[in-house]
Amino acid sequence: MFKCYSERYSRKNGYSHYKQTMNNNLTAGMSPSSGVPSPMLAGSPAAVPSPTPSAPSPQGQQGGTLISRISHPIRVANRKAQFKALTRNEKIARLATHTACKMEGCQCAGWKSLATGRHFLFPSNNATENNPFDNVSEPCRNCSHTFEKHITELVKLKEDEMDELVSTLVDIETLFMILQRDPIVEDPETKQIYHYLFRLLRKSVASCSSPLPDFVTLGKPPYEEPSISRAIMALLAFRYGHLNSFEWGGLVDLGKILLHTINTCKLEPPSVVCPRLVPNQFELYKHMYTRWLILCYVPLLCDSLPKYETASIFGHNLLREIFPTVKKQLSDKFVTEQNKIPVYKRELYGKLLPGLLENVENAIHSISCPIWQPNFKPQLPAHAIPNFANQSAGTRSVSGASVGTAAISSDSPAVIKEEPPDAAQGEGMELDQCSDPPVGAKVPSHIKEERLYLQAGATFSADVDFQSDLINEILQEIDASKTNGDSGALFDDSTARDEAAKLEELRQIISCHVVGNSLTQSVSKETMFWLIGLQNVFSHQLPRMPKEYITRLVFDPKHKTLALVKDGRPIGGICFRMFPTQGFTEIVFCAVTSNEQVKGYGTHLMNQLKDYHIKQGILHFLTYADEFAIGYFKKQGFSMEITVNKTIYTGFIKEYEGATLMHCELNPCIRYTEFTSVVRLQKEIMMRLVQKKYAKLKALEFQGSGLKDGKRLQEIPGIQEAAKICGIEAPCTTKEDEPNLTLVFKSILNQVRNHSASWPFLKPVDKNEVPDYYDYIPYPMDLKTIGERLKKGYYIGKKLFIADMIRIFTNCRTYNSAETEYYKCANQLEKFFNTKIRESGLGESLK
Repeated sequence: MFKCYSERYSRKNGYSHYKQTMNNNLTAGMSPSSGVPSPMLAGSPAAVPSPTPSAPSPQGQQGGTLISRISHPIRVANRKAQFKALTRNEKIARLATHTACKMEGCQCAGWKSLATGRHFLFPSNNATENNPFDNVSEPCRNCSHTFEKHITELVKLKEDEMDELVSTLVDIETLFMILQRDPIVEDPETKQIYHYLFRLLRKSVASCSSPLPDFVTLGKPPYEEPSISRAIMALLAFRYGHLNSFEWGGLVDLGKILLHTINTCKLEPPSVVCPRLVPNQFELYKHMYTRWLILCYVPLLCDSLPKYETASIFGHNLLREIFPTVKKQLSDKFVTEQNKIPVYKRELYGKLLPGLLENVENAIHSISCPIWQPNFKPQLPAHAIPNFANQSAGTRSVSGASVGTAAISSDSPAVIKEEPPDAAQGEGMELDQCSDPPVGAKVPSHIKEERLYLQAGATFSADVDFQSDLINEILQEIDASKTNGDSGALFDDSTARDEAAKLEELRQIISCHVVGNSLTQSVSKETMFWLIGLQNVFSHQLPRMPKEYITRLVFDPKHKTLALVKDGRPIGGICFRMFPTQGFTEIVFCAVTSNEQVKGYGTHLMNQLKDYHIKQGILHFLTYADEFAIGYFKKQGFSMEITVNKTIYTGFIKEYEGATLMHCELNPCIRYTEFTSVVRLQKEIMMRLVQKKYAKLKALEFQGSGLKDGKRLQEIPGIQEAAKICGIEAPCTTKEDEPNLTLVFKSILNQVRNHSASWPFLKPVDKNEVPDYYDYIPYPMDLKTIGERLKKGYYIGKKLFIADMIRIFTNCRTYNSAETEYYKCANQLEKFFNTKIRESGLGESLK
């Protein structure tokens, strides 16, 4: 995956020189027997003594005590504490040796003093004391540019940002020492990965940025669904839901210990496992090993790299490879350390542990085990949810996580910490409810937690000003009206496009199935028959598409098809390909046979596909639509405005000549097959609530029949004078008070349009000509828009009209500089507009 990174680094980044310099420093400045760095330069704080680790690291077990001293996490942390304690100038001086020169065209990778040469983190004993800040104009030995040109970006950094770079420097040194002295890097695959990470850290310091692995090459975690941690927790609930509360607590503890062992288990290099793996398994293992080493193992030593838990990003494939080792470690540890466990727990663990390990092993080798299904959500035992008894039946939090969900603590294997529902986003267990959002779907933090009543398919918030009894009463009224066939029921005048299709599915006239070909498992005759039928449907309905091309994609194992089956044969379908690592799905073909169209089948198929993808945790659709399909996709919520980053789908999605790329983003909180009926029910309930509220307030209604001949406010003696004395505006006028107001506005608008300086403001700004205009101007306005609003009767008072006109001039001055012609036109036209307003008697001088 990262082939030839070591060779590339040696050529471009001077790795051989780095190696020679580091070896010299190690020879001169470090004691081979202790591995403790030499004294610091003058002015640096004394080295912090590092305690001898009680247990060697995994690398130390293979590479000897020297390696454990070099890369032990405690010693690495002490090194970082040393350098974070330096003064700001000392930090900048050390970072400058690794920071690229900022002169244009210069290829220098770091400052190198003429006097002292280039030092690594720990200078040698014979190094000459030198402070680069004493002479910032000193030229660099490599590029001859001054020291000041190398630190232009460093001096702008905040203290915490500089500490992060210093921490990265220590990580660079740690990786270098591992590359030099650790026997594990003799494995070619491992060596390439370490060289890649070494180069990544060097590049991040040179550019003063945080190191991020290449997720385009690695793929974005998680790499398998469900993850190991979710599958293990599902297994506990599935197999052990019958246990009492005491046994369940012990079982959950064992589950945490098992996950902790998985997270700390060390994978063997690919060259070691190669003899026992078949070729296709070997390639899969290499990919898993690369991802594990970069994202899980090396970040334990180099915390400047992002770290992930093994059990959270890997699934069935990795667990199958490492479980024999994990099982042996866990069994041996229980035997050797059982004296440290309390007696009552020792007996409980001894009773449950063998059965748990056996069940996990059986599940690993059973593909049909339900815990490996992404949407499998077993019911937790009641005592596993202590707060559930206090909740009303059917209540859930907005985030979709069940009350009392236990989240896995990676810090301690024996501790279960209770987290709020927002935090349990993928690894906690969920109650098996129909309204669950997908695993991993995030809920905005500004949405406060509130109970939801799930009744008759509708969702209502308890944080409102009416009681749940009132909701129940309205629901009963609606049910009664439907039962009695009341033709006066609300909102029966509109029917959803897929209403007929849903009724047919309910009566089992039609059915939907996700089918696909497979190279690893046997495909049933029924599935193969449906795939052939789908190929025929797509070929007949898409005559411009080559039949061979359709056949290849429909039978491609990477593609799946949502088939609509009627009378035992497919009458329509949607062929798609999922890209889980990229977070989107490409819709390839979508068609319904001609004699079954205009029945809502297309809408029903798309809604089923949306619900299917929400369960899979994929929330973006992309497709290329021809001129005949654009209308259909627009009705299904697709848009030509692509909100997904182009780098995510470039190189993945198939492009078609003459077609338009369209995008649809799914809402994980919506169940699309029930969306129209739920919204209709909610709307009906709200209308009935309004009617009930109105009935209560009707007694307060003021008839006002005796005031038909009353006077207007301005005609009441003393009102105008009192307003002036109090320093407030006169009573507001309405459209009836100024019958000729619209005519005045039209006259002013026409005069402004005819002015010589009005040409920039006659129509809206074209986004194609000025792409960033609407980024700076959130509320655009122009004379054409004002004219349209005037025709619709929008301006019922002078304030609205004047405000829109003023907005034109303000927007122009905001976006354009004072020297431009547009800016001058805005000033001229504003002066003319103010004059016309005063002449019309609508106001005094305007600013």
